Amino acid sequence: MMFGIDKNGDDNDSNGRPFLSWSNGALQPSGQIRAVDAYKDNTWYSASIERNGNAFVLTVSGDFKWGGQQTYVATIPVSSVYQADPGIPDFFMFGDPHNNYYRGTVYYDDIKLETWQQH
Repeated sequence: MMFGIDKNGDDNDSNGRPFLSWSNGALQPSGQIRAVDAYKDNTWYSASIERNGNAFVLTVSGDFKWGGQQTYVATIPVSSVYQADPGIPDFFMFGDPHNNYYRGTVYYDDIKLETWQQH
């Protein structure tokens, strides 16, 4: 599952604008989360996020609770989630995957940031 900011949602002083989630091949309504699989405890996963000219692409690989060994890919068109004004950078953040009610822990290892260079 990948989240983005609902640019049309109400801006709350406590937690900002609501999140939209991209799951099961579609943008889910603001405030509703619909996952297609789940992480397993004590299991390592590989993840990458790509930002190309038109979309964000999330890839997650590993041994999942219901799908077994899988690679899931979600492509979110930039215009569906958020389109910043020119010159405003994108920001990515890590979060704790959780199995239920925010229970769970995540460890990060071997993090790389790669950027495209125009020649």
